[in-house]
Amino acid sequence: MTVQQLITHLQQFKPETKVFTSITDPTDYCLTLELESLELENELYGDNICDNYEDLFDDFGLVF
Repeated sequence: MTVQQLITHLQQFKPETKVFTSITDPTDYCLTLELESLELENELYGDNICDNYEDLFDDFGLVF
């Protein structure tokens, strides 16, 4: 997908619509969070693929 294709696709949504992202770890635990910032990188490495948000959730996956 190109940036222009993404822009064209996103234009169908209201500008106030919140954006969320999710990742599933190797244990099949799915973490979904609101996207707060975006950083452009030339390459993806382990440290900028995901962050550790475990402190935001209890043992049942509920947000504190």
